[in-house]
Amino acid sequence: MSNLVVFDTSIFIDHLRTGRHQQRIAETTGLVRNSAVVLAELSRGATKSSEQEFVERLARNHPILTPTENNWLESGRLL
Repeated sequence: MSNLVVFDTSIFIDHLRTGRHQQRIAETTGLVRNSAVVLAELSRGATKSSEQEFVERLARNHPILTPTENNWLESGRLL
């Protein structure tokens, strides 16, 4: 069974700013999925065309997971 991998916004921001996570991201095994929330946050913060292109590639290359109402309510209880 494959592992599901969803990166947090902070990982991608650090990657875009420093390139520090490039190798680890490239070598990630498992089913990489995007969070709709992460894509929205990255898109909002993208100030360069290269950053926006990165976000568009993420959306194009990996299926997007969209939180349900129950997901939001549960996350509020956990935090």
